[in-house]
Amino acid sequence: MVFTDLLFLFCFLPISVLLYKVAKNIKIQNILLVVLSILFYAWGNPVHVILLILSILWNYFTALELNEQEDEKARKIILIVAIVVDLLLLGVYKYTGFVMNILHIQSSIQIALPVGLSFFTFSELSYLFDVYNNKSEPQKNLISYSLYVSFFGKISMGPIVSYHDVEAQLNDRTVSKAQFASGVVLFSKGLIKKVLLADQLSYVYSVLQNNQSVMGVWLLAICYMLQIYFDFSGYSDMAIGLSRFFGFDFAPNFEHPYTAISVQDFWRKWHISLSRWFRDYLYFPLGGNRCKKARHIFNLFIVWTLTGLWHGASWNFVFWGLFYFVLLVLEKFVFKNIDKLPKILGHIYTFSLVTFGFI
Repeated sequence: MVFTDLLFLFCFLPISVLLYKVAKNIKIQNILLVVLSILFYAWGNPVHVILLILSILWNYFTALELNEQEDEKARKIILIVAIVVDLLLLGVYKYTGFVMNILHIQSSIQIALPVGLSFFTFSELSYLFDVYNNKSEPQKNLISYSLYVSFFGKISMGPIVSYHDVEAQLNDRTVSKAQFASGVVLFSKGLIKKVLLADQLSYVYSVLQNNQSVMGVWLLAICYMLQIYFDFSGYSDMAIGLSRFFGFDFAPNFEHPYTAISVQDFWRKWHISLSRWFRDYLYFPLGGNRCKKARHIFNLFIVWTLTGLWHGASWNFVFWGLFYFVLLVLEKFVFKNIDKLPKILGHIYTFSLVTFGFI
């Protein structure tokens, strides 16, 4: 089930909001949202619910063990094992075909990728990191933790919400009239982006697939670039908007990225939750920019290679990540004053590179 389905818009969502309003107690509301989220997730492929539940239980009990363990070496081993299991699960479903192609292994086995696997896996990893670093207390209430992972407002396409950002909202939240109204506006805005803009641009893009003229290829590239933005940002707006119906307040995931004046500026505005995740849980732990130049560049290389792989299991996504790695290294170490260019030149520069990257 997706947010644009008529069944979701005119049945699932209204009934969910109504039941949530009737259930005044926060504990009952949380149980209700978990049940609804499991139902939402099971709609496409019920078998994948088993995977989701096992993942929730694994990380829930791992965090409790991390909290109880006092020996730092043992805590680190527990964390590493938990990360390996989570990433192995993600790797089997998402990257098996890619690895088999690299190794030239022929197989008729087709592994269906569970909806939102990358999103809820990264959410759970953020939870483990927050507990390990004593940034958050482990969630002792299994229902509350299950809600954090499985909430239907974000499980399928994000945003990736770090645990420490939503921890307080899991067991203490209210829905004001102003919050509900803002959620309606944002949800409607996202729906317009997705249905009236992204889906129509997708049609134009598909029609132009075999066009060989210069103008046709440029129109295809621009339509594709706009379609990706309106589709993804529209879905994010809908997710954040409907989350407000239930008292959750998630940060924006897009902030007008096509107005960026540099590649660095673009990635501060595009898929913000993913950029922050890689920054907080990979880039900073690797040393960030507080190290020697060679190490700084290596850290960027790791982050952007994995960013490319996160988006898709094929070489073009790896090259796409490395494309941005090269651009960011150039902006940081060669063209250091690029942000000081006239804005119109910065817009053209960024727009052109982003378009080329999507191609």
